[in-house]
Amino acid sequence: MTENLAPRRSIRHRSIEEAITPELVEGAASLWSDRSRPPAPLPAVQNFVYAIQHARGPAILRLTHESHRSLPEVEAELRWVTELRERGLPVPTVYRSLRGALCEIVQSAHGRFVVAAFERLAGEEPDPEDPARWNGQTLEQLGALIARLHQSSYDAAWRPATMGRRTWREESVAQNFHFYVPVEETGVHDAFDRVLQELDQLPCMRDSYGLIHADLNHANFFLTPTGLGIFDFDDSCFCWFAYDLLVPIYHFPAAEPDVMEARAQEALRQIVRGYESIRRCNRQWLEWLPLLSRWRDLLIYGFYYEQLEIAVLPDRLRRNFLAMRDRIETGRPIANLGDTR
Repeated sequence: MTENLAPRRSIRHRSIEEAITPELVEGAASLWSDRSRPPAPLPAVQNFVYAIQHARGPAILRLTHESHRSLPEVEAELRWVTELRERGLPVPTVYRSLRGALCEIVQSAHGRFVVAAFERLAGEEPDPEDPARWNGQTLEQLGALIARLHQSSYDAAWRPATMGRRTWREESVAQNFHFYVPVEETGVHDAFDRVLQELDQLPCMRDSYGLIHADLNHANFFLTPTGLGIFDFDDSCFCWFAYDLLVPIYHFPAAEPDVMEARAQEALRQIVRGYESIRRCNRQWLEWLPLLSRWRDLLIYGFYYEQLEIAVLPDRLRRNFLAMRDRIETGRPIANLGDTR
């Protein structure tokens, strides 16, 4: 199979995708803009995302199926992003619909979609293979931005009762892992249960646990002339702050183990240096990173089964998938992290 083929979606996801007709998308866009330019699809996985023209400039239209996020969950995400914007963080402006709503519901032949619109941030996606765009300065800026986000979460003292987002344990893959992964993969199922037990022992104190972004890989922030801008808060959940430090490093392009190890350790030092320019990074968090890395492997592995047809994965994704399975079964993190000296 050639490298440039897009992965085939799972049967469940394809049935949802079939409900996204041009008429439905144009109708959703008209709730925010009466301009005639048709919505242009953009790459996305769990949601359906389009470029539109809003009265205030280029915008992003996002359709989220109700099986992925409920209306109250999306509203909570948008309220959080709005508050972060008000606190001065470089996140997109949330655009209200023409009737003043944070989000709207559109009905399809396969259930309802929750629709939202955001400012389209200007900037370039960083390339971890390009030293000009992925270097110590970028990673320190990212660490500082993560610290500002965590400080906002800490200051607001949000809880699931006051900001209705899921906890890490309530996310779809965490809830349905044993259903998604074939029963014959006993080593993977056993590893999931072990990691879950270990995570349940970590403290969930206010200074180390709160509402986080949870998916700060290099596709979810831009380099801009004035710094970084972050977006895509769809995965935001209540989890350990340390998890946001791990995710940018976890999603480095695959490399030989010794190369990955060196790159990961240096990147962690740079992210922590930036983080500590804003707020304290508890050194105990760094001890949790190997365990959180194993959890990230399990989440992404389950996500493959949830979203993709495993039997026909493109070559690159299949290599990643099999490497994850090997790490999961042997209990190895993607890289040894924790010591930033």
